[in-house]
Amino acid sequence: MPLPKMGRRKLVGRVEELATLTRLIGEGTRVVTLIGPPGVGKTRLAYEAAVTSRRATGRAPLWAPLGDQARPDDVIALVGGLLGTSSKGAEPVLGVGRVLARAGSVLLILDDADAVQPGLGPILETWRRLAPDLSVVVTSRSRVGIDDEHVMVVPPLLPDDAIELFELRARAVRRPNQLAPMPGESTRKLAILLDCLPLAIEFAAARAAVFPVEKLLTRFESHLGDLLGAPAPGRGRHESLAASIEVSWQLLDERERRVLSQCATFAGSFALEAAEEVVVGEDHVQDILIALYERSLLERLEVPSIPGDVRFQLYRSVRAFALSRLSPDDAAAAHARLDAAIAREGQRLSAALRGPGAREAEARLELARTQLLVSFRHATDTAPLSAARAGLALSELSALRGVTSTSLAEATLRAARASADEALLVQSLVSFAVTGSRLGLVDDPRRALEEAVSRSPTADVLFARGRFHAQHGSFDEADADLARAATLVEGAGEPHLFACVRNVQGCVAEIRGDLAEAARAFEAARSELRRCGGERMEAAVLNNLGVVRQAEGRLEDSLRLYESALDLAVASDNRIIEADARMNLGSWHLGQGGLDRAEEHSRAALALQRRVGNRRFEGVALANLALVCHERGELRDARGMYQDALTTLRECGEARFEIMTLPYSAACEAALGLLVEARADFAAAARPPPGMDPSHTMVVTTLESFLLLAEARAAGGEGAREASQIARERLDNAKRTIAAASASRRPELSIAARMLERALGAGGRQVETAKAPDVGAVLLLGERQRWFSLHGGRRVDLSGRGTLRLILRELVAQRRVAPGAGVSAEALFGAGWHGERALSHAAANRVYAAIATLRRLGLGPVLLRQADGYLLDPGLQLLESSESP
Repeated sequence: MPLPKMGRRKLVGRVEELATLTRLIGEGTRVVTLIGPPGVGKTRLAYEAAVTSRRATGRAPLWAPLGDQARPDDVIALVGGLLGTSSKGAEPVLGVGRVLARAGSVLLILDDADAVQPGLGPILETWRRLAPDLSVVVTSRSRVGIDDEHVMVVPPLLPDDAIELFELRARAVRRPNQLAPMPGESTRKLAILLDCLPLAIEFAAARAAVFPVEKLLTRFESHLGDLLGAPAPGRGRHESLAASIEVSWQLLDERERRVLSQCATFAGSFALEAAEEVVVGEDHVQDILIALYERSLLERLEVPSIPGDVRFQLYRSVRAFALSRLSPDDAAAAHARLDAAIAREGQRLSAALRGPGAREAEARLELARTQLLVSFRHATDTAPLSAARAGLALSELSALRGVTSTSLAEATLRAARASADEALLVQSLVSFAVTGSRLGLVDDPRRALEEAVSRSPTADVLFARGRFHAQHGSFDEADADLARAATLVEGAGEPHLFACVRNVQGCVAEIRGDLAEAARAFEAARSELRRCGGERMEAAVLNNLGVVRQAEGRLEDSLRLYESALDLAVASDNRIIEADARMNLGSWHLGQGGLDRAEEHSRAALALQRRVGNRRFEGVALANLALVCHERGELRDARGMYQDALTTLRECGEARFEIMTLPYSAACEAALGLLVEARADFAAAARPPPGMDPSHTMVVTTLESFLLLAEARAAGGEGAREASQIARERLDNAKRTIAAASASRRPELSIAARMLERALGAGGRQVETAKAPDVGAVLLLGERQRWFSLHGGRRVDLSGRGTLRLILRELVAQRRVAPGAGVSAEALFGAGWHGERALSHAAANRVYAAIATLRRLGLGPVLLRQADGYLLDPGLQLLESSESP
């Protein structure tokens, strides 16, 4: 039979696979079997290789299409017919083999050979023996199983090739008025959703004549079964994806069908043990999974992060087909078993996060994330116990990966209340409190912890409330809860929890200035963690011990501890402590005047704190970056960052860090001539909350010199000399305090003294090094703010950056109607992300990122921040232009 007609459709991708197959044929490989899942493109690959062979040799290959109804005798008859010989007689396989031998060098393609196995093996063995120049290419979903067979797995397309295939086929069916560019990200998501299988992609592309890509993506995400019956014109025997998979289904025995259909309830990859919990009616699940893998109906996945671990995953099209073969009752029962099993596994892995196997537990929890989320949603209304367990596991994972809202914790808490399981309810209350506190909430987490303690005053619950009190400056209450927790847990066989309690006790002691007690607590925690293998938590303890050593003046020791904490956090993939260690390293280098290293660590810390959702320390990282700008003399940028930091810290109720930041912000305001604002901030900084380091008062006094100098300059006359003399006396006093051997060596006072010394060296004035707008400076704006140019500089194109353009438009409108008045973060979020809803802290994060981008693009000198929001400099002249960017 001549080669089949594939039309003029371009082959997309498959460069490497085609080169490999062509090479194998050219080298005379006797039997090559192309295996892969339904719809992966085995036939097309064999066809392209046959065409290449015909061009190279001048001889037409023999193409034998077998199909799902073929039998071994049909193979002999079909090949005999292609050779022009009869397959009748006593031994037809020998007769056809002799004709093949006389034909010389022959390439035989046996396409779609699934139905003729295992009878195909003996036939090919005979023909290979009789015809030494015969080469055979077989397309099938499983190997033939003969000696010297070269099995070549045909994988799904690469994502970029899958996207190209979809776009190529979609353009072919769309009308001329539909030829607008297709959205790249949606097309990529659709291709991945379809497992990058060519047949599935072609079927989806056939619908692009009617539906946009976004609609197809949304539809197939929730109704993947729709794709199975979608016809694709001109596909012949592959008239639908369901028909292609049906061939494999019919070749399975009843046991294999039973296992495949029940495993189709898994939304993602799964382990053998999980399958054994879900599948009923079959005792040899392992053997059947191997058989299904051999038939290319599921994937075998190795997990690099867990050596020796193997997981399985169904192709989405196969999963949709197999699910459709389950009755509604059987499907509901299988889902219920799966929801319960994954919830129990999530609970077990969550507990293991606090032990020597934490890294593996986290990796397994990450692998289970998709199924946990699906089961959580599925079980919320039907099985609240399973839903609460799954939700708690997801919350643990989110705490490690980053949280952006309390919605998951709230839903978990509702499920726990509905479950009537008291222990789960208490765990869910604590989980909600931890999540909310990290995001800057105060009242709701406090109420949740109070309820948890009233229900079950166990060591872990008391520890959670004690940590919350410590974070919010209630140190007496923290001491009481932590002491009770330590008493309950000491000697109870919970070394990890005991270490956590001692760690927070050390933090409280350090804040109160009892450095010796803090060091003892941290060393005790470190000893316990080394004994129980808690390397992730040990990184946190090393980081905190570094703070103590720095406060003691042991700077080199503190640096080594910070760096060790960072190394251990990175090695154990602990992003939370990595962020904290980088933040402390930024502070350390700030204290020593190493501004470049300080900026490097502080920017990395800021990105990580945002990623893990730690609003409190996001504010601290912003304050560190503001200090870097301040010391460099970039006063306008510094003030904007100070305002962002203070806003964030206030939203979190973080009074201690807010008060620590205020005097620097006030000094910056004084240097910029904003005397009213500076006076108010210095007054607030002079009223510290309990537990502040004694050096804070001297920091405020030292930095108030900037206000004194600015006021003297504004008044004129002889006051400037007197102000300068007072400032020098304060500087000398600060230096003596820093030099005192018994003094706390926190970096805050060193930074303040360095700033003042630099200002006094410049004649009592801190010099603004960033380019500030000149009087009458011009901001030239394109139509609808599609571009801008500041001071006649380069034009910055915003036409493809809609959010930035909308935010700039809002700032420009405010500048015109109310110069000097700010636009709140809420208003800017509404302008830039119109119609979207987000929690206040999430909205503020987006706005801050957009403002920071506009500043980097050139608006830094004129894009300011004050108490009522962001604004363009009131002295800026605005002009418009109709020119293109």
